[in-house]
Amino acid sequence: MSRRAPLAVIGWLAVAAAATGIGLAAVQVIGSGISAGTGTDVITPAQAARDLEAAGTAPPSGVAPSGTTPSPSGSRPTSPAPASGPTNQRSLAGPAGSVIAGCTPAGAKLISWTPAQGYSVERFDPGPGEYAEVRFRADGRSSSGRGNGEVRVRIRCVRGEPIAAWDT
Repeated sequence: MSRRAPLAVIGWLAVAAAATGIGLAAVQVIGSGISAGTGTDVITPAQAARDLEAAGTAPPSGVAPSGTTPSPSGSRPTSPAPASGPTNQRSLAGPAGSVIAGCTPAGAKLISWTPAQGYSVERFDPGPGEYAEVRFRADGRSSSGRGNGEVRVRIRCVRGEPIAAWDT
């Protein structure tokens, strides 16, 4: 065997080790960018409700239990001012996504809607009205009508509570 053969094998091993190290470093850099969180992370319905309350679009949690606002001593309690946003907000999940809905004096109102993985929002009517509605469509499916991957959720208010009806 010539002296060049062992040198060629050692050289080949050095190049292979360097390429493997560079590849692993690149994968680590790419992976950390993916999992670092870019502000578009999915949040839970409880987190969404807290964020809405902090933004002033949800009823405050510190309302007096009797439904009246505290009054100075010696005067009668007064009723709270009507809330400007929907009341009785509720997170409702179904086969194609989830919605946060509430009820207003004018009817059902959608606060937010999020498609499940594999679905997108085809159209929506956030209300308020007798019904509020979102139509989710399975990705890669035709939007020519229900039965082709379309899932519709209609929200209505029953005794002041948002109720969802899912139609596939």
